[in-house]
Amino acid sequence: MQTVLPSEFKRGMVLMLDGAPHVLEEFHVSGTAQTKHKLHARLRHLKNGRLTDHTFPEGERVPIADVQHRRVQFSYHDGKDFVFSDVETFEELTISPEQIGERRWFIKENEEYRALLLDARLLDIVLPPSVSLEVTDTAPPIRGGSDTTWKPARLDTGLEIMVPLFIATGEKIRVDTTERKPHGGYLDLRWLDQTDQLPARPAASPTGGGVGEGGWPARAHDPRPPRRTRERPPPMNSLAAPSPSGLMKP
Repeated sequence: MQTVLPSEFKRGMVLMLDGAPHVLEEFHVSGTAQTKHKLHARLRHLKNGRLTDHTFPEGERVPIADVQHRRVQFSYHDGKDFVFSDVETFEELTISPEQIGERRWFIKENEEYRALLLDARLLDIVLPPSVSLEVTDTAPPIRGGSDTTWKPARLDTGLEIMVPLFIATGEKIRVDTTERKPHGGYLDLRWLDQTDQLPARPAASPTGGGVGEGGWPARAHDPRPPRRTRERPPPMNSLAAPSPSGLMKP
């Protein structure tokens, strides 16, 4: 079985400890130049979902599990269990709610996920960085409210989070699956969900503008204000002298 050093750890790596697979949720290193470094890790047991803390000495070699990766789609609930279907073989794979844990808030029907299998058994579902969820219950939207004031909202999976005041029931927002908050801040929530619905821009003409009246190309819009011009006085040599016939006779 392949082994790695703590310095080679990566988030999401599956380690074998006491004969059981554990996924590496997060870790940090402690120690100084005078003391030996140690790696402190938060591990999740992939068979019962329990979280534990473990410390690894600097030179300890740790075996890693030989896991398989598949693309699966969530199909339905079998009691409390989650049933997924392999998108290529259509094989049904079942995972318990204890194994899913808090990730259940981001599991939706007919959505695809990355699955981890060990010995042909489904052990874990890997979530994307963010998912799109619909707001099913929240207070009426308030326009022009404070940017620092948010309100509670319930999403279609049952997850409850805080959202900006302008969000209304029925709207879809992208939610960070790690932080459980609107993804990328709140200013771009609607842009993230409505980019596919925006009308296409008209094709630019060869002259750089759109189409004007009569089918002639319109002039390209210049965002700069129009230049102010002043009328210059005519040059002195352009002033015509009065003709002798135009002079008054005594």
